Amino acid sequence: MSLMVKICGITRSEDARFAVEVGADVVGIVFYPGSPRYVKTSDAVNIVAAAHDAGGKVAGVFVNEKPRDVDYMCRKLKLDLVQLHGHESPVDYKNLGVPIIKAIHVKEALPIDRIEEWTGKAFLFLFEGASSTYGGAGASFDFTMLSSLRLSTPFLIAGGLTPANVGDVVRAVRPYGVDVSSGVESGNPGVKDHEKIKSFILHARGALD
Repeated sequence: MSLMVKICGITRSEDARFAVEVGADVVGIVFYPGSPRYVKTSDAVNIVAAAHDAGGKVAGVFVNEKPRDVDYMCRKLKLDLVQLHGHESPVDYKNLGVPIIKAIHVKEALPIDRIEEWTGKAFLFLFEGASSTYGGAGASFDFTMLSSLRLSTPFLIAGGLTPANVGDVVRAVRPYGVDVSSGVESGNPGVKDHEKIKSFILHARGALD
């Protein structure tokens, strides 16, 4: 099985295209206005087109949005996946016709109740460090607590990942995939460093060789 790689917090078409061309499976666009990587719907059109033209998929990242608004965005932009980062209930999203990645925020321990609530409803889980902000905060956590986790839902890991450490994390945890945002940026939020993207993907997938 090939490791899934998602590059999130994309704000430019050229970054979306490059990420997919060098091996990313999915790029993420943040539609949460409070994020420094927030993208307006009008700007997202070209980013989605660039990713699709290169053969990749696009996940729209939402935080506590109304399900009908998320559904509208999926249809308007032709999003392939939806990533929910807030306190959403699976009941409200049961009729969404797009696979859901549900972010699970981890502090000192895994929130088992939250995991159970979304098991069978989410296409993928995304485990990341708990933070006071949304949209690529880069908060890390003790990834080793996932090593013995037995889930019927595959999961991604995010938070504090970089080209330098992603290989070790993949070898230790063996996740379905990895997700990175700030770890492949040079400085400005949302502006990706192409060499870092390439290095991240090589080190992530190389860990499984």
